[in-house]
Amino acid sequence: VDVPCLEAALRAVVAHHDTLRLRFTRRQDGTWHQEFTGLESLVRLEQVDLSSVPEAELPAAMESEASRIHASHRLEEGLLLRAALFHLGAERGSRLLLSVHHLGVDGVSWRTLLEDLGAGYVQSRQGRPVALPPRSTSFKTWASKLSDFARSEDVARERTYWLEEGRLEAPVLPRDGAGGATSVASSRTVEVSLDEAQTRLLLQETPAAWRAHINDVLLTAVAESLTHWMGQPRLRVELEGHGREPFSDDVDLSRTVGWLTTLYPVTLDVSGTTSLGGRLRAVRDSLRRLPRKGLGYGLLRHLADDEQSQHLRALPRAQVLFNYLGQFHQSAGDDSALNPFTATREPLGALRAPKAALSHLLEINGYVFEGRLTLVWTYSQAAHRPETIQSLADHCLHTLRRLIDDRDSDDARRFTPTDFPLAKLSQSVLDRVLPAGALADDLYPLSPMQQGMLFHTLTAPGSGVYVTQLAWTFGGAVDMTAFRRTWEAVIQRQPSLRTSFVPEDAGQPLQWVHPEATLPWEEHDWRGADEAEQQSRFDTLISEDRARG
Repeated sequence: VDVPCLEAALRAVVAHHDTLRLRFTRRQDGTWHQEFTGLESLVRLEQVDLSSVPEAELPAAMESEASRIHASHRLEEGLLLRAALFHLGAERGSRLLLSVHHLGVDGVSWRTLLEDLGAGYVQSRQGRPVALPPRSTSFKTWASKLSDFARSEDVARERTYWLEEGRLEAPVLPRDGAGGATSVASSRTVEVSLDEAQTRLLLQETPAAWRAHINDVLLTAVAESLTHWMGQPRLRVELEGHGREPFSDDVDLSRTVGWLTTLYPVTLDVSGTTSLGGRLRAVRDSLRRLPRKGLGYGLLRHLADDEQSQHLRALPRAQVLFNYLGQFHQSAGDDSALNPFTATREPLGALRAPKAALSHLLEINGYVFEGRLTLVWTYSQAAHRPETIQSLADHCLHTLRRLIDDRDSDDARRFTPTDFPLAKLSQSVLDRVLPAGALADDLYPLSPMQQGMLFHTLTAPGSGVYVTQLAWTFGGAVDMTAFRRTWEAVIQRQPSLRTSFVPEDAGQPLQWVHPEATLPWEEHDWRGADEAEQQSRFDTLISEDRARG
């Protein structure tokens, strides 16, 4: 490791991302305030020599040093980043530990920070000045615009939804014993993982097969495990989101570093379902109904100041927290010259103060690293035994494997009204429009002009009044195979060319977009006919084609 170049890269990252230079102070009235500082608190790369530590003792030594570094943060200092280079010896190499207080960074931000650190280190080693990519919207600007948005009518209209959501009854989680305080010191973890092949199927095929997102699939597995354990069909979960949902056209958060995370509750009700697929659809539909992916909940709970928002703040929090962190790669790319840092699984130290209370009775974090999905279940040994949580985690993983295996089943091909929100159909009408086994990419109403054209077409079949025809004369040889394949590609690319019409089965005409459509293709050999006969046949062909509509 080139230490001076690494220090230069760290300084450039701190200068570039202002949230790393936040200072937090508590005023006499008890309120906390944050402000940006300059570069007076320079980042320092601490060097820790562990080269003489025996191999067997190394993990504990790294754990201890990492915990010490995490605990060294001082919120009033104006620097939320700590960096330490662990020297493990010539054969064991070095490890870089980056510690950033959560107030200044979230999961999405880490990707930007690591990309910039890697780029800065490479530039410095090449003798070039560090030049990082342009910033997107600053954290301060985002916070200001978000505060304004919190007082808008758009957010106010969500208040009823969140109040009703909070009042839904949900059973409490069983405990193994009375126990004591559920502090961080009492927390333990259980980890379960899918193998690489199963993870690939989970990420690349399973969500699409169930017309869902990966979060829907993972939450279904969590709900299946916990509702079975509770013996109740309803579960309230608090979800973490990245918080980067668009709410203003002039906000770009693609490279914004900061803590933008949203936190919001959702009640998953799987009552009345008779299959695992039915429970997935119930979970998926609950998440689809969330306004703005939960963004408004925190705005109403923390930034609004009226009686109803006070009711929102008084509602009890969910006992379960779920967060899917996405995919993490060992490096930002395959070229080690451009991406010099490789992620490891080595000890990170204590990330939270031992005396702090756990925010939730169960916390489930999912991520993909080295091609494998891992679910980490955090619990308090004051409330649950390890074998209880292990059983829950195993059940959850078993459910994921079932959803993967059933991705080509008839159950996976069932639709619900939320699959086609523009159609506004009930389940019974949808079942009539799309019989069992039918496939559809979309289903939606006609525009007023389309309705008029459909009416005239149905009342005057064969008139061809709305048929548009184009004809070409080629001056040379044509590769008919390539020509046909090109038109087949066009049909696959353009949904409107794969659309049929359902006249009145739903009480209104609908457009049905099919996943696939066969190109009507005819070839006629008229080489034996003279020019007049060829023209006559062509005119007849055009007329018949128009009449078919």
